[in-house]
Formats: sequence, structure tokens, C-alpha cells
Amino acid sequence: MKTLRIVIPFSIILLLSFSLYSQNIFEYNSPEENKVNSCKIWELPDGNIFFIAGYYNLDENNNYSYYGMLDQYGNELWKNRYPVQHLADIIVIDNEIIVMGREFDNQGNHYVNTNKLNSDNMLVPLSRHLSICSNVSGKTTKAFLNSEQQIIVISFTIYDNQIMVIDKDGNLIDEICFPNDTRLFDLIENPDSNTYTGICISGPDFSYITYDKRFNKIGQHTGLEYQHCANLYWVNDTTLLTVA
Repeated sequence: MKTLRIVIPFSIILLLSFSLYSQNIFEYNSPEENKVNSCKIWELPDGNIFFIAGYYNLDENNNYSYYGMLDQYGNELWKNRYPVQHLADIIVIDNEIIVMGREFDNQGNHYVNTNKLNSDNMLVPLSRHLSICSNVSGKTTKAFLNSEQQIIVISFTIYDNQIMVIDKDGNLIDEICFPNDTRLFDLIENPDSNTYTGICISGPDFSYITYDKRFNKIGQHTGLEYQHCANLYWVNDTTLLTVA
């Protein structure tokens, strides 16, 4: 197990206990002037690091995202700017890089975008889906690939949240709106490949909630002491790690 650290203005990413191809520890500083919103990374089999980041300006309405590639020593190989307000997460399917993003129009409508990295290192839009769920501004968006090679996208705020199921070509398969008393911070597919576990606030309690394949609630364990649980990770078939 190795440690990879990337540093960009106003943000530090520290990954622990993940199997990485590269043996190196390095810092990468981006010269962007705006405030960093978020950043995600994905290490490729050749040791290079693909990354995405979103920026926002406190004084002007010129929010944007950018994406790029680092080598295993932290040297920037290339970087491009992207007009979507927020590139949220990275999915790799059949050695193709898929980037999920979100944006808002002037009426406040929330969209989830699916983009694919082409051979010219440019993100090509595949789809743009309007959210049908009320109040979901998508301030936080996460995505992961399930065992059926479907992209599960979670968008949530402190008010409510939603799940979109999207295929690798960007087609919308399903969309689920959660009630206002359920605030889902993260979701993960369980080792049985038939259920999911989410960490959330359900009513007044912090809980682990088990969902079936259609995201119907089939179990709940309450009484967590953590005030904010950010990520879930299956260490093995019987051990679920919670980062809080």
C-alpha cells in the first residue's frame, strides 16, 4: 500500500491505503487564481494520474472546471479548461475515461453531464440530463460504477438528494428522488452485488441504510456519533470503512 498526495491552491488531497501503481509521493501545485472547489484523481495502469478540478470566483460569475494528466513524478503532461461549472467524478470503463459533471442554467435547473476523454485529450459531451427532483441543487455530486457497468450518480444538498443511473454511453436508465428527511452523503454497492449501503441523515438520526437494486430501503442501522460521514469503502467482503 502506498500514499499519493496532490496539493493545489486551497486544497490538499491525501489518499491512504489504496493500491497504487506508482511508488512516488509528490506535490502538484496548479497556478490557477480562482478558489478551488473540489478535485478528484484517478491513477492509470501506466502510472500517470488523470485529474479534474472545479474553480469558482468569489467576485465574478466565471466558474469553470479543468482537467489534465500528470506523470508518476507529478509533472504536468497537459491540462485543459472545461466550461461546465463543475466536473464532479471520474469513471473508467474498458480503459476509457468518463467524467461526470453538473451545471445549472439561469432558471436554477440542475443538469448532470456525462463526458468522455477522446484521443486528443479533449472531453467530449455524451449527454446532459435535467434533474426531475425538486430542490436538488447538486452542490455535491459523486459517481461510481456498479457491477452491471452502470454509472450511479448521487447529487445531494442538506435538503434532499437524488440518484441517476446512466449507462456508459450517457443514456439515462433511471432517476430516483429521495424524500426531504433523507440526506445521503455517500453510497456504495455491497459485495453481494444486489444491494447498496448509504450513509445519511434520515430524520433526526445518522444512519447506515441498506437499499435494494431499485434503491428501496430494506434496512437501517441508526445511532452513529459522527456529525458528517463523507465516504464509504469496502475493505473486504465483511469490513466497511467509513471516513467521517
